[in-house]
Amino acid sequence: MEHLSMDTAAKIEWSGWSRCESSFSMLLVPHRPGVLALAEEITESNPILGTGKRLLALFFVTEARDLSLAVSGLFAPGSPLREKLVLSRCFLRYALI
Repeated sequence: MEHLSMDTAAKIEWSGWSRCESSFSMLLVPHRPGVLALAEEITESNPILGTGKRLLALFFVTEARDLSLAVSGLFAPGSPLREKLVLSRCFLRYALI
């Protein structure tokens, strides 16, 4: 049996949040394995003060062998998430694994 070891001190570093406007806005996502997360911007309103707080609501997390191809696939015509990405203010971040 193969001996597997895991470095428990390894720290996963996430990218910053990037706005998902089209697949072209995601051209800098690397062709490397990793994890990606999608979130939608929502506002939490305070009726007493009449102000709102901007929040991101996480709605999708997945692993990918190639982050760049996975992100491009989100905007493909057959993707179940395509409409949400086009119609909402959505953001993406990723971590290389």
